[in-house]
Amino acid sequence: MGDTMNNRVIFLDLVSIGAINFTENWHLASITPYNYIANALKMSEPHIDAVGVVSTIPGIYIDDVVRRLTEANLNGINSKLIVANPSGEVASRTLLQRAYELGGASPEVCFVSEDAWLRSEAHSVGMSACPHPLLIPSDWKERYRYVRIRLPRGAGEGDLRTIMSRIQFVPLYVSKGVTMNVIGITTGAGTANLANARIEVDLLGPVDAPLLSDLYLLRDDRAKRTGYLSQVGQASRFSGSDDADRLLLATRDGLVVALPGGISVEGYHFEEAHHGHNLKLAADVSLIERFDLQARAASFLRTGMDVAGLDLSKQEVEVLASLAAADIETVVKPLAGQSPLLDGGHLRSRHIHSEDNPRAVKEIASRLAALNPDIKIRLHAFTHEGKLLHNVEGELASEQSNEVVLVTAHLDSTAAFDSDFDPEHGKAPGADDDASGVAAVLAIASVILQLRSISPLRRTIRFVLFNAEEHGLVGSKAYAKQQADSLAMIVAVLQMDMIGYNVKPPRTWEVHAGYWPDPDVQRRSLSVAKTVKSLSRAVSPDLKEPQIHSSSEDMLDEAEGRSDHASFQERGYAACVASEDFFPMATQENPNPDSEGNPAYHRGHDTFVDPEYAADIARVIAATAWILARQQAIGPSASHMHNRGKARKEG
Repeated sequence: MGDTMNNRVIFLDLVSIGAINFTENWHLASITPYNYIANALKMSEPHIDAVGVVSTIPGIYIDDVVRRLTEANLNGINSKLIVANPSGEVASRTLLQRAYELGGASPEVCFVSEDAWLRSEAHSVGMSACPHPLLIPSDWKERYRYVRIRLPRGAGEGDLRTIMSRIQFVPLYVSKGVTMNVIGITTGAGTANLANARIEVDLLGPVDAPLLSDLYLLRDDRAKRTGYLSQVGQASRFSGSDDADRLLLATRDGLVVALPGGISVEGYHFEEAHHGHNLKLAADVSLIERFDLQARAASFLRTGMDVAGLDLSKQEVEVLASLAAADIETVVKPLAGQSPLLDGGHLRSRHIHSEDNPRAVKEIASRLAALNPDIKIRLHAFTHEGKLLHNVEGELASEQSNEVVLVTAHLDSTAAFDSDFDPEHGKAPGADDDASGVAAVLAIASVILQLRSISPLRRTIRFVLFNAEEHGLVGSKAYAKQQADSLAMIVAVLQMDMIGYNVKPPRTWEVHAGYWPDPDVQRRSLSVAKTVKSLSRAVSPDLKEPQIHSSSEDMLDEAEGRSDHASFQERGYAACVASEDFFPMATQENPNPDSEGNPAYHRGHDTFVDPEYAADIARVIAATAWILARQQAIGPSASHMHNRGKARKEG
């Protein structure tokens, strides 16, 4: 790596360079740069004098960064311009101050990060800021804009890829109806080029708003309930005081707001908010360069997912029957603070602002690892609101293909509907939301291990627990971004979110597969959902068959975009979410049906779970995951497949 330095220096946030994984024991396992990073640095070479790295992540040493990036052939990083925090005891602002001084302490020292909180801290010490590696300025006086691009009828992802090839632009959110709309960040020059190309562009917020803010979509469920021309809704929250300039756009999907670094989305938990009320609009090229649009995915997707004739044997049904209520209770109780953790302590909350969140991560990883050494544990690191967080992944690998089935839930909790809730110190047990889903994932892993004695796995199964779901699907977006970047061949995502509340008969539940922006993604997601339904009575006869929800032009699936499965659908993967009877199934005949919503949703008394009911749902998801994992893989064998451009490096 080079050792020269001059005035124009950029420091890359390590998290913005690529996927970072740790072992169960918190040892660094891998740093895998995103595929666009090398080209982004190459394009910026004529305009900068040196490139450094800032790592705010505990457990990563300067030598780790140098070695891992060298192994990944990411050249051009100046080894004298790497700032790390291996002890975890140095504040991020102090690290950024150190980087600023190493770079020459001038306004031409720029920090590149996808976290507005860290960009704001960099700005406070004198650095300039850039919101994404693909937006590194060619002109140090360049300005940035949030924009909404409205493509004409008939235009699609191909047109967007053409746009991205001509200007600096990163997408944040893609929505489709009659036409395609894309919210993203571009430069001043990019804005002008879009206008010159006669593309309809809405300018959102002031110039340079993207430098020190992140965008969120806040779903106004009260306004949705009261309907067209009603003036009852949450937009009045932004009519004055400090919030006035944060509202950038009102759409059918909700309110788009720009929150400055240091202002948490925690303060925007609207009254009457339904599940998945907030969505962080995180930059990701795979929103346009979707997995299912890549040439290598064509045969994989064209074959489809035919599970006809793959009935369960008597022996398989018997093994699945061993998944019992006790398996759910054993995990829910410690995660909800009702019994001790493995280390003897107690949790009060799993909220991401609570010191208990990393303890919950450790507990889940330890329980998953204890099931069998064949399950390889990884802790996937990401940052949000300046905090380091982790998803938990347990992989049970197949040697027959690199195709993957994901079984997932979210591990964080909240009690934001309590008027006096303190995110840092308050009680947020989250027994139903979503300790029930976490318990189900671990129970399914245990059962799959037993089923391997009957038939080999033809596909890898990953058991993934996502963090920061309650702040806008943040953890699953970070994970799905990494998977799409590596062209992971994910056959199906089976998410479980709130599967433990059932008081009134009958024992009903739901599977949501709706994804209106793309009919093909919805079709493949529905195939997964229908497989779930087809197996329900065979393994959980006391359950009603699940209601299957999908989207149409007239009526959207109420859970579309509102749980972690959505992070995969928007990148082209088949995914669905199973839940208790939370969302009513509207029809044209009955547009406002009743449902048995949990009255403790997002409150400090979310402590009840019906373990028998949750176990019944988990058993069906286990059967689905098993059927898909023992099915003959669609694509070539694992020995003939590798990730695009990069091999995962473990150490």
